[in-house]
Amino acid sequence: MKFMKTSLTLFFIGLIGIVLLTIISPNIFTMVFGEEWSQAGTYFRLLSPLFIIQFSVYPLSQTLNILEKQEIQLVWNAARTILVFGGILLMGFNDISVYVFVFIYGLIMGVMYMVFWYLCYKNIVNLTFEKSLV
Repeated sequence: MKFMKTSLTLFFIGLIGIVLLTIISPNIFTMVFGEEWSQAGTYFRLLSPLFIIQFSVYPLSQTLNILEKQEIQLVWNAARTILVFGGILLMGFNDISVYVFVFIYGLIMGVMYMVFWYLCYKNIVNLTFEKSLV
């Protein structure tokens, strides 16, 4: 299935690129933007799992539109928005470090992108199954 092959290809390309950037990110941010930006490299490291998932899934994001399943896309977007804002509000009312905040945001977004990938995959499999019955 081309969807699966594309997903895996994107995942491994993203994995290689993001891992390399994660290793050098504090130095890159400091070198390009100055010493006051060195902490951004740490944030990049915390968000790197999200970036790998996002790199793998986002290019496939038009799948539901192509399959004319915009209602599923709408529900996913609404759920993602509610979870992100809810997470931000919950974290804002608690005394947590910025590192935990960034990590939890990345976790929420990463899980939501994995759910989105699953929704795309499931709808492609269902379409393939329906065509085989005809």
